[in-house]
This record gives sequence, structure tokens and C-alpha cells, in this order.
Amino acid sequence: MVDKYKEYALISIVSIISVLLIFKYFNLNPLLPLNYSGDALVHYNFAKNIQVSGWWTSNPYLGAPGVQSLNDFPLTELLHILLLKTLILFGLNWYQSVNIFYILSFPLTAVISMYAMRRIGIKTAIAFPLSLIYTFIPYHFYRGVNHLFLAAYYTVPISILSAYLLASEKKLKPVETVVFPFVIASAGGYYTYFSLVFLGLGIIIKFIKTRKLFELKPGVIFLSLTLLIFMLNMSPTLIFQLRHGSNLNTGTRLISETELYGLKIIQLLLPVEDHNLSILNKVYKRYGQHGLGLTITENQYSSLGLISSVGFLLLLAYAAFGVFIEKADKNFIAKINIFSIFNLTAVLFGTIGGFSLFLSSYMTPVFRSVNRISIFIAFFSLVALGLLIQKYVKDRYAIVLVFVMLSVSLYDQISIGVMRNFRDDQKGFLALKNYAYQLEGIAGKDSMIYTLPYGHYPEGEDKKIMRLALLTDSIKWSAGAETWRAISYWQYNNTRLEIERFLENIIKEGFTGLVIHPEGYDQAKVEEIKRILSDEGFKSYNDEFVYFDLKKYAEANNINKDPTKVFYYIGGKCVHDYTDLNKVITKYWCVDSARINFENRTSRTLKYNVNATLQFPAGIEDFSLTVEVKPGYSTKYIYKAAEHDGAFPLPGNEIKWPLNIGYPNMLLQNVIVTEVPDV
Repeated sequence: MVDKYKEYALISIVSIISVLLIFKYFNLNPLLPLNYSGDALVHYNFAKNIQVSGWWTSNPYLGAPGVQSLNDFPLTELLHILLLKTLILFGLNWYQSVNIFYILSFPLTAVISMYAMRRIGIKTAIAFPLSLIYTFIPYHFYRGVNHLFLAAYYTVPISILSAYLLASEKKLKPVETVVFPFVIASAGGYYTYFSLVFLGLGIIIKFIKTRKLFELKPGVIFLSLTLLIFMLNMSPTLIFQLRHGSNLNTGTRLISETELYGLKIIQLLLPVEDHNLSILNKVYKRYGQHGLGLTITENQYSSLGLISSVGFLLLLAYAAFGVFIEKADKNFIAKINIFSIFNLTAVLFGTIGGFSLFLSSYMTPVFRSVNRISIFIAFFSLVALGLLIQKYVKDRYAIVLVFVMLSVSLYDQISIGVMRNFRDDQKGFLALKNYAYQLEGIAGKDSMIYTLPYGHYPEGEDKKIMRLALLTDSIKWSAGAETWRAISYWQYNNTRLEIERFLENIIKEGFTGLVIHPEGYDQAKVEEIKRILSDEGFKSYNDEFVYFDLKKYAEANNINKDPTKVFYYIGGKCVHDYTDLNKVITKYWCVDSARINFENRTSRTLKYNVNATLQFPAGIEDFSLTVEVKPGYSTKYIYKAAEHDGAFPLPGNEIKWPLNIGYPNMLLQNVIVTEVPDV
């Protein structure tokens, strides 16, 4: 039994030692955040939430005066979340757990890749180095902790193995039939999406080969089980939105973005950024220096590296010209056929203007970054190389060849450019951590701190403020509120007020401090706040943040705590015109109806007046309604525009209009909600 698994133990050890040596070479400390900026902060937020509340969706110390809820963002990466939670249960803190998760993704990828290659029929001596090449592909480092769950592509070989077995004469083992659908469906939306394409393709290949419908039964069951588990992973978000309504003002993707973030063949084949060989570095830079930089997005992360590129080109050559078939046995031809079909399908599906655009245009554009299919292409390519070497190179030469390929690939695939999504800023992080510690002492336990500028997490300025908020354990922060739900809308309305009225409002709500990120906020307003508070503030390292104590100001101006009773926001099929440029809502574009969602925090029913201006294609109407708002969550329709004829053209490109909701037929403006005083 020990001998059976020693190769897996060995490749795990080799991959862990290798990644730690790479970290050492680039001066990265795995005990500190590997990148404390950008999207990495979102993953650290997930881990902090698990540490604080037990699950990734909620944190009582963020989103004040409410509680951070991330239920609007469907996260189907249950497998990864459970691994993060396990690491935290073992005593790691939130940022250490993210770092160790990332490090563990290397041995997991190596082990599972080698298992998949062996099941496909590649000998261990060849599968071992090829699996390491796949493990240390540029994609793994480009994604880093910024795209932590994309970097955890250790599930991709399982998807490809499953698709191959469904297409071939081999059969899935009973344990694989049970475990693999869960793994595929719990690895994140993109990888599940691509996996379903290849699983379906595997079933089609099997039918074309056998012409027997009953042969498709195992594949259909496997595919259906995968879809079912995926929907179960989606169910928390679906249930939340069923109760509270969908949120069309967050996370909307456009059809055009499928083109922007599509796959480009040249980027599969180009050398990595800042390649270790200067001549190859010049090849890369030439591509970006002649107007092509405008089309370079995250699709640059799809670089296969030299070795995988060879396999990719050979698969394309086979698909086009049928090479390798001379003196080849049927088993070999069958395998190459399957992987050449998979490879060609991936290119046709993912490339700019490819078949994925049909799905984006007529179903949903939510999976816009189809360049991410490159990690599937990389595995197809390495499997093809393994099969070819095993077939045409004698064993003693084959082993030498693949280990030479491994050495070349490590030099080719890892460069300072590939590692640019990691940040060696240990001094800055430790200084910020010390500032957070001091802030907790100054602000006091269980204090509430409001943050500026206003953001719509996880896309806006809030993400930068999270650098500080995540480092405290006893302060409640306004940052991280659920985008464009009740608390976020209340925060937005506060930012529209004059400074003195703004300060009065947040103090009444219970906030005792104010933190500003000056880089993203109007400097004139910062100076005005300093003048009003007669305080220069407590500044952090490099003046990244400045803290103002509000307690003295509240006492001097006799401002007492008087929390908001009812929060509200506009919901239904309504999209507002707020953008990062104008930073103001002037109207809502609505389809058929609009509704107002209330969150009553008291224990009694309250009355509110709702006034608004409604514009229809035929004219403008004033609207007024008195509603009874019960404790908890409730919804009231403002108007049903379907009673009017006509529709407006779709709003301009600056507004992300969701697909498949129809045309707007009502504009909602000047919404004012006021409490009716008790008589």
C-alpha cells in the first residue's frame, strides 16, 4: 500500500519545496500576506469572515450600521471554502490560511494531475515531470492570491479525466462516479462552466463512436449529478434573492466583455512577461508596444509556456493534417483524437468571437473571462506530449527528455513579470498592522468607525479601506456593506450631504470615529473636515489613512445617538445611473415595475410616505404613497409600469444593462421617503 502512493508523496514534497524556494528567491514571506491589495483583499475578507463568524458570507464587524452579507455574490467554490475553514480550525489566522491554501494548491495540482495522466495511460516516469510543468505554469503565479480560487485549478485534471473517460472505452470507477461530480461542481463557476462543455463533448464523442443511446446513460447521469450539485452550491444565493429580490445594480456583466476578456491564440504562445531571456522578453514587449496593449487584459495570464505550447501546436497540427498516425495503434489514435477534439473545441469556444459569444449574447454573459479556459488547454497539451513521447521515444531516453523539459519549463515559466501579482511589502504591512493596533486602543472596544470615500464593495473604494478594517478585531466598520442594498444605500445618501449634516447623521447612528483614505477622496473635503473637527487626525504609515475621533465633536455639539429606524433601497427590475465618474443617482431605469425594499429595525409597525416622479414614454406623473412598514424585511411596489404603453431605448453604454430583462418602460426619479409622525 505504501509503495502504491510513494510517487504521490514524492511529487507533493517536490512541489512544496519548489514553491517555497521560489518564494525565498523572490523574498516573499508566507507568514505575511502575499499580496495585500486588489482582489486579494476579497479572499482575505472571506477568510476573516470564516474566522470571525464561521462562514465566508457574514461579518458583524463590517458593513456598519448593519452586518456584512455577501449573499449577492454566488460563490460555488465550496471545496475551497471548506479547505480554508479547515486551515483556520487548525489555528491559522485569516491571512495565514489564505497563504497556506495557495501553497497547498501546488501539491494538490501535482498529485491530481499525475493521477489523471496515469489514468489516461501515461507512465509514472513521464507523468511525474509533466505534472510538475502543469503545476508551475505561469497561470498559477499570475493568478496568485489575487484570484485565489482560480489559482486552485487542481480540480481541472479531474474534469478533463472525467470528460476523457466519458468519451473513451474506459469507464469511471464507482468512487470516481460519486466524488468527481462534487469536485467539479464545487470548484467555482468558471471551471464548472468549462467542465460542462467538455463533459457534454465527451458524451457526444461517445455517441458518434458507438451510435448506441444506452451507452450515453453513465455520461448523462454524471453530467446531471454535476449540474445538480452546482445548483445546490448556488442555492444560498438563489434563496437569498428569492427572499430579498435580485440586485441588478451589482455584478452585471456585458456581452461586449466576453470579447474584451476572450482568449487570444497569440497570448497562449507568447513568452511570459519579463522573461529570463532578454530576447524572449523583447518578443513579448513588441506585442504590447504597437497599439495592441488596448486589447491586453487578464487574457495575458493565459501564456502556456514553451513546453505546453509545443503540445498545443502538435494537437492543432493533428486536427488539421492528421500527423502521428503512421504506424500508430488504435488505442493511441483514439486518445490523440479525443484530446485534439477537446483542444480544438477549447480554442473555438474561448477565442475572441468564438462560440462562447453565442452563449453570452443569448443566454448569459456572466462567464465573460473565457480566456480562463487556457488552463484546460495547457493540460490537453501536456497530455498529448506525454502520449507522443511514450509512443515514439524509447523509455531510457524518454525519462531524460521529460526531466530536461521540466528544467527548461521552470526557467521559461517563472520570471519577475510572472510574479508581479505578489507584493514584497513586509515593512508596509507591519506598519499598517501596528497602526490598526494603535487605532483599537484610541477608538476603544466596540467602537464604530465610518469610512470615506463611499464605495460599493467588492468593486469600489471599500476594497482599499479593507486593508485597514481587516486588521482590527473589535472595531465595527462601515466598509464592506452589501452593495446597493439598504445599508449601502443609506451610506450613499449620507455622502450627498453637507459635511456638518453628514457628521451629525453618522454620530446619531452610533459612529464614534471617521477614517478617510485621502487618495480616493476630495482633498478640499478632507480639509473641511479637519477645520470643522479642529483636528489634524491620526495618520497611518505613508499617510494612507487618517483617523478622526468624533466623540469630542458630538459632546461639544450635543449630538446624541438616535439610530435609524427604517432603512430602504429601490429594488425590482430597476437599474440606476450611478457610475464611478458621476458618483450620483439621478434616475432609475425600470422594467414593468419598481419596488421599495424596507428593513425595519424596530419591533413595531411604522408609517412612511413615499414620494417620487415617474416618467413614462407618454408623459410624467407624480407619485405618492403612504405605507405601513412592518418589523423586519418588507417590500412595497411603487408602481406597475406595465399598465402604460411603450418603452424607452436602452440606456447608454455607461450603464450596465442586464441581459434578458426587457426594455425600460419607466424612469423613477426624486424618490423621497419620510416617516409619518405618531399622532
